Amino acid sequence: MNEKNKRSLKNDQTSKIKPSRNFCSPKNIFLSIIVLLISLVISQKFSKFEPYTYSLPSPPKFEGPLAVNNILDNSELLLKDQILGPESLLIEGDTIYTGTEDGTIVKIVNGKIVKTIVLSNDKKCKSKEDRLKNGKLCGRPLGVRRLNKEELITADGFRGIVKINIEKETSEIVLPQGTIIEGKALTFADDLDVIDENTIVFSDATTKWDSENMMYDFLENAPHGRAIWFNIKTNETKILVDELFFANGVQIFPDKKSILIAETTMAKVTRYYLEGPKKGQRENFIENLPGVPDNIRLNSNGNFYIPLPAIRDPVKFDLREFLGPFPWVRRLMMQLIPISIMEKASISKYGLVVEVDQNGKILNSFHATNGDIYMITQASDDENYIYLGGYKAKFIARVQKPR
Repeated sequence: MNEKNKRSLKNDQTSKIKPSRNFCSPKNIFLSIIVLLISLVISQKFSKFEPYTYSLPSPPKFEGPLAVNNILDNSELLLKDQILGPESLLIEGDTIYTGTEDGTIVKIVNGKIVKTIVLSNDKKCKSKEDRLKNGKLCGRPLGVRRLNKEELITADGFRGIVKINIEKETSEIVLPQGTIIEGKALTFADDLDVIDENTIVFSDATTKWDSENMMYDFLENAPHGRAIWFNIKTNETKILVDELFFANGVQIFPDKKSILIAETTMAKVTRYYLEGPKKGQRENFIENLPGVPDNIRLNSNGNFYIPLPAIRDPVKFDLREFLGPFPWVRRLMMQLIPISIMEKASISKYGLVVEVDQNGKILNSFHATNGDIYMITQASDDENYIYLGGYKAKFIARVQKPR
């Protein structure tokens, strides 16, 4: 081949080579940064995720006071599709107060919303859609109680402990999330009860994961929770009980000498003594519940309602409990399965509330079997009805009390 033909062949081959993409374009640089940041966030969560080795006894059979019934299937659904996530209920005659997923406290009279108090006045919290999008800024009220004649108080999963004046339609953060309490930040205020108008006891569900990432705590199942005493007037705080497994519902005994704290991920309730010969001691109040407990409430009979938003079916296989002794498997799952899928898999479409006496004995159970009412996070009553709240419910359920 002569020199002329060689040059011609080379030019022909060169013309077939496509020009390379510009990997240094602003768009590609931006996308690379986004991918890098996402990778860093994910790797941080994986490195932070330290699953605990645990085991639970086999759940109790649904027999005796736990025998299956359909009492809750007969519930009336109040405010259906008009309310979102009424996690906790305060019943006062014909009035109900509750906190919602979109950062409000609502007053309901005779089944109708008559007042809505938006907890944050930030400009990003004006509309319902904005509040749902900006939960950390706008708040998520969970446990709700009456503090005094004029005010309610709520444990806000994103913002801390908040007072609300319903008539003036005002709110005030009295203990912000992030406040350092004995060396650790308040991370996830969950439920509370009132000792007097200046003093409350509340649960900090976990000092490691915030409300947005609670599923990580469920899967990790380590004792990061605590119960805290707080004086609103002096701003003093004191840890009463620590090393709790997802500290959740809080209920003071009628004599105010002890408190109950739900340890959700261990399916039990712990009792802590504030006064008396056992002052400062903790003990198991009830263990091996047929589900994981949430907001505990005293009922009109002097017993306690304990809602179980996820049941422990005595017949069906429970993957989470099976994996308790295998933390390395849970760590691997975290890296392979999106957290959103695990959240959906954890939902059981079965409603269950147990009534327990002051000695921790199960007296009755109330079941919802048809899949309409589930993930019940609180049960409260008046003379005629039991009212049910749910963390993700779009209604408040009400059922006549069995005679």
